Amino acid sequence: VEDVLLPAGQAAQPATSITPPGSAASPAYGTVGLGYNPGAAADVMSGGGFSNCAGIPPTTILTYQSDLALALADHYAAMWEEALGCPEGLFTVEQRPLHELLVALQEPPVGLEDRRPGLAILTWEADYPDAYHWLADIFGCRELFPNAYLNQARACVDADERLSGAVRLADDEARQARIEVVAEGYFGEGGEIPVIPVFHYARALAVQPWLAIAPLDAGPLRFDRWTLDTSQRP
Repeated sequence: VEDVLLPAGQAAQPATSITPPGSAASPAYGTVGLGYNPGAAADVMSGGGFSNCAGIPPTTILTYQSDLALALADHYAAMWEEALGCPEGLFTVEQRPLHELLVALQEPPVGLEDRRPGLAILTWEADYPDAYHWLADIFGCRELFPNAYLNQARACVDADERLSGAVRLADDEARQARIEVVAEGYFGEGGEIPVIPVFHYARALAVQPWLAIAPLDAGPLRFDRWTLDTSQRP
């Protein structure tokens, strides 16, 4: 966000979960998932026998054709080299037309000789701004969510089971509470991390000091909740 997006004129927020703040039933921003902690990541890598990325084969990062996408991919690789001690050249960035990347992600992983690139970068904008659809429609396990966009061929976990029942909850508070548990199950400590959330695109707003808007950090513009402080208004 700081080194690539902001210099390119793109406002964004670091992400700890995949659902954008303000989506229906979405957890409040920053309350679910793991933040940036390279020291903990290095410890986990070392504990798994991959200290300084030892044993990790040369890996392709697949992204689409744009200058910004290339800058992001290069920056990810540079951050992994610096924070995790990965050797230079371990990651190779490959750009393809967007439609080819989308097709590749919908194909199931097959034999090692022709499987998909190890990492792929994709941005997403939902047709329906609801947290359930972000989770289920993008990467839900195939057995419970056969129409999920990404075909990762992964086994269903407890978070998938809980997510499948969330759609039947009519009570909004109960549904949001279930989604929070699901999101933590995917992206919290010990979670599977089926995808790696990096950032949410945002928009910058200039607000007069006498106008209070809600919420201030993320979400839709709720004009019905704006308030004026007439004592400060000129």
